[in-house]
Parts: sequence; C-alpha cells; structure tokens
Amino acid sequence: MSNEDHTWTVQLDSEMHCLPQDDWRAVVREKAYMENEIAELKSKIKSSEYDCAELVKENALLLERTKKLAQRQPSWPKGYRPHHRRPGSVMLKEKVIGRRS
Repeated sequence: MSNEDHTWTVQLDSEMHCLPQDDWRAVVREKAYMENEIAELKSKIKSSEYDCAELVKENALLLERTKKLAQRQPSWPKGYRPHHRRPGSVMLKEKVIGRRS
C-alpha cells in the first residue's frame, strides 16, 4: 500500500488539506460536533427571543396598568374620613408627648 491510500483530501475553510485517515476522521468528528453545537445555540437563541418578546409584552401591559392606577383618584372605603395631620396641630403634639412619658 502506498502512502496515498491513507491520505484524504479535505476542504476546510475554503482550503484543501491532505490529512492521514485518522486525522481526517477527527476533523469530520470535530466539524459535526461544531455543527451540532451551532444548532443547539440557535435553538437556545430562538427560545430566548420568544421569552424576551413575552416579557416585553407583559411589561407593556403592567406599565399601562400602573399608569392608570397612578392617575386615578383614591377611593376610600364607605364611612372612612381621612384626617389631615398638620405639623402644628394640638392633637398631634399631645400624642407625641403622651408617647414620650
């Protein structure tokens, strides 16, 4: 057998290479591994893009709801009358003094 029987010509990155058969198999295995890795990464990217689109949509809905809630007038429960606390009020001073005792 001549040396040419065990040599394969492989095209990698637009260059022709003459490799022994064992090296050629390793190159083919490496190339198949990389193609599989690329396919998996493309799948992960597609999944991530879908998740991102869902989050953007949900964020827009929450932003809209937040704006509506921030702009509306507060509604108090029936019978509730909010008390305005003024800094100089006598009632407030009595409560503060009563707590210190």
